[in-house]
Amino acid sequence: MDGLYICEKLLKMIRERKKATMDTLAYGAITDFTNFKEVRARITEQEYLEQVVKNLLESKEDND
Repeated sequence: MDGLYICEKLLKMIRERKKATMDTLAYGAITDFTNFKEVRARITEQEYLEQVVKNLLESKEDND
């Protein structure tokens, strides 16, 4: 397996997880403000990870 394949799969998994987390925020059972903040923090972390993987893919393409 090459790095490009792994990065693309990882990016897909992060996006799916982020969508599920956002669906929880929009339609799920948020019990209180603390729970809301935790879910928002997860979304922020997932967005950060997504950007890191995108940057890796871009740098991989630039090197090829």
